[in-house]
Amino acid sequence: GTTGEDKIRRARVLAQGTLEALRAYNYYPSIIQTNEWPSWLVAALMTTWKEYRDDPHFAQTKVGSMMHNPHPSYGITLNEANPVKRNYYCNVLGLDPRFHYDLAVNRYSPNGHQIDLMHTMLRSSHFIGTVSRAMKERMLKETWLFDHVWEFAEKERLGMFFARRNGFNMAARQRFWFGTKKSLVETWQPSARRRLFYKYYAAKKTAKLDLQNNPYIRLTPDSESLDHVIFGMLHRISKQKGFELLVDWKVYTDGPNRYVRHETWNMNGNTVLEHFLQSNPRIQFVICGRVEDSPDGRRYDAHLRRIASRPDMAGRFAYYPEGNLSPDLYRNLYVGCQYFVMPSGGEVGEPCGISQQEAHAGGTPVIAHHQDGLQHTVSDNDFGDKDYPANGIKFTGFSGEGLLEAMLDAVEIYYHGRRRLYRDANGKPKPLDYDDLVFHAFTRDHRWIKPLRDYIDMFAKVLGTALPVHLDALRLIEEIAYTEDGETGDVLLKYGLSTEQAILSLIAAMGCDVASVRRAAARTLVRLAQTLKNPFLSEALKQIRQAMDSLDKNQTRLLEWCMENMA
Repeated sequence: GTTGEDKIRRARVLAQGTLEALRAYNYYPSIIQTNEWPSWLVAALMTTWKEYRDDPHFAQTKVGSMMHNPHPSYGITLNEANPVKRNYYCNVLGLDPRFHYDLAVNRYSPNGHQIDLMHTMLRSSHFIGTVSRAMKERMLKETWLFDHVWEFAEKERLGMFFARRNGFNMAARQRFWFGTKKSLVETWQPSARRRLFYKYYAAKKTAKLDLQNNPYIRLTPDSESLDHVIFGMLHRISKQKGFELLVDWKVYTDGPNRYVRHETWNMNGNTVLEHFLQSNPRIQFVICGRVEDSPDGRRYDAHLRRIASRPDMAGRFAYYPEGNLSPDLYRNLYVGCQYFVMPSGGEVGEPCGISQQEAHAGGTPVIAHHQDGLQHTVSDNDFGDKDYPANGIKFTGFSGEGLLEAMLDAVEIYYHGRRRLYRDANGKPKPLDYDDLVFHAFTRDHRWIKPLRDYIDMFAKVLGTALPVHLDALRLIEEIAYTEDGETGDVLLKYGLSTEQAILSLIAAMGCDVASVRRAAARTLVRLAQTLKNPFLSEALKQIRQAMDSLDKNQTRLLEWCMENMA
């Protein structure tokens, strides 16, 4: 069923079934992490049911919950004024209303008698988390929007509110999509990276033609004299995904002047999408995705169908309102487009986002709204991002004007290798090569191995367990000793270590109590610097100089030996 009662029944069955399965298989879990409302009753049942609370299987178990979509519109709530029915719903949840009424019913809701699964989860979980630092900050600050003010603040005060980004099996996706034994994110050696990049880039051109010729897309194919730039979207057709910026915002021109206005009511005006397509005949646009069953979703669908039916948009705009794409179309959309458009934002935002990571796996730069999880995963150096090389184009301010300028900027980069929005000290447009964007999209590492490090730290803190010291350094020492010179960099990538992390872990290991480990760490650092050369060598010398001022004499002597041998 689809009613609220049906959903809380499913949540009860899943939670109870989970605990019963763990007992049946004789597991003694240290951590149970739940994700989203279907599993949010696990903590409540484990702490309130005597048969679970007193069971040795769960004596040391901590239950935490990750909120991937914390906005209230994605929650499961029942507003019930009748106290008898409220007690009934408590029993449906598996909670005795005589003793656990406040666990089931949110007294701080607007009406004071709301059954809310998020409220139950927050009150019973040992720790909570969401999927980006930016989303966590919003949840703590925008209290009028996300509710549950006291619960969030209390978990934060206790140090039990975490932000942990989602990962993506990017290496496997690249190997599958491009038919190679190794992916770009698993390859360190520059010459090998270049060979893979050229192979991937050629495959992108083939995927572009396949996308244009797909029977559901039917765009005008490229020719020797005509090179189109394709903008693609594969999202749920909904307000959260930013479709209002494409169709609810209308563009008016008065000579050289342009005005972009938010007119939800205007179903026949010149939308941002239409104005953008009219700005250059070489632009093509593809939109795929399931239409959300909501007034907003249906309005966006009507706009997109109207635009797709225009005779002058034939071969230039494709709208395929289907979420389950064939494997070939799915792959060609992510690989064959020149840009992937992801303007998610507004109240709900994009807590983390997976689509931009899939686009990067296909070497497709992303046009993104600078909010929530997109802040960290998409980089635009001219916009202000400094942690990673540019792999996309950012805009701020959730408006049709902002998205339109970002897309026009993307066209300028593709055809002319320069920015439309940013200028250098001499007033000239800043240069930006499209191929550089593609390369940095391919090599932006979104693999799970990186966020899993943060997850391990989180679980260790929740359990009060100290992690083994120098673990990364010991892994590097052991594996690099048996690795050929040309593949030492791949060891760093295998363990998801950045250059700085690898260097700092080896420097720290030179202060180990075991003399053989200290010497092995120094030898490993020198070998890495000799085989990887710059920029690893420069970074190693920099970190060594910074460390020598604050370390003991034994460690300092080893670092001096490292510098002598690196030179």
